[in-house]
Amino acid sequence: MKTKGLPLSKRRGVFQRTQDNMSSRYIETRKPSKYLTNIQKDIIKYFEVAPETTDFMFDCDFLAYNHRYDTSCDSILDAPDITHDFSSNILSYDSKNYLAMGLCNQIYILDSETGNITTLLENPENCINSLSWQKNANSLIFSNTPGKIRIYDIERLKNTMTINLPLAKCCSITAENNLITCGLENGSLIHTDIRSPKCRFLKKGAHSAAISGQDWSISSNLATIGLDHKVNIWEIRAQDPIASYNIGSPGKSISWNPIRKDILACGGNNLSIINYSEESIENTKDLLEEKIGGICWNSEGNSIVCAQGKLLKVYDTKLRKCCSFEAHADEIYFLSKNSNQDIATAGLDETLRFWNILKQ
Repeated sequence: MKTKGLPLSKRRGVFQRTQDNMSSRYIETRKPSKYLTNIQKDIIKYFEVAPETTDFMFDCDFLAYNHRYDTSCDSILDAPDITHDFSSNILSYDSKNYLAMGLCNQIYILDSETGNITTLLENPENCINSLSWQKNANSLIFSNTPGKIRIYDIERLKNTMTINLPLAKCCSITAENNLITCGLENGSLIHTDIRSPKCRFLKKGAHSAAISGQDWSISSNLATIGLDHKVNIWEIRAQDPIASYNIGSPGKSISWNPIRKDILACGGNNLSIINYSEESIENTKDLLEEKIGGICWNSEGNSIVCAQGKLLKVYDTKLRKCCSFEAHADEIYFLSKNSNQDIATAGLDETLRFWNILKQ
């Protein structure tokens, strides 16, 4: 990939790691106790004799609750002209740790290994509304024109496919195998098989307002969240949702647990844990006026990172707060996590910031 002009210019000397005063960069949520130590010993004994099973998950919330969190910012990049549209999704990591970000009418690709930044589009005209990576491919899916979705090969720097949709802004995109799913501003949901782009499955009225977030579970169920206060769960070929929940506020943040296929975290002005197999909202935490700009799980599935207002917060699965700190000077609207558990956040302070809060 060739590197062009870089509006994401690195701010040197700001929030850089230093060798001294290392302990001040950590938040320790609780002091170790004999009770926790004994539980840890019991768990070690249990796993020595427990049978292996893919459905088994031990309740390890205390591990998240007794963890030391690195709250230092790894690096900061300028992100001028970032959109103030809460329903948009312009930040996404892929499986190879490339980070894509849409700023105004351009897309920038950051190589996390080398730090190189590449501009993607030639002579762009319209602002980026949403983007997402196609899994296990070098292709980025994005929308910058109402009624059109584009698939772009970042190695060849070439548009490989354009998909025509109903004339509406696309707020969210996901890709699962050969299926691209678009959530539109008018509440419609559209599945398109890239092997046969003219073959589309339209779900009109999937939501009554913009579909601002979506995520696929490890069992291939799709969860969508909208500005209509609803979370819906879908099977691919079903016209109606197989489950629907009212979370009490407009939302865009949604994430399936990476271990438990039936557990879903989501939120708008409150944070909720949904147990799909029991058809219930297990826990809800009212965050007052703090909008959730992004949610992700750690790889063990026992910690949730939330961007709430200017803050980054970590909760366990019982929604006990483990860690909280100010991460941006203004509201955080976008969050993404890569396979190395690095987290990127972007806020209305026009900065893109990187965190190691989930690393052991």
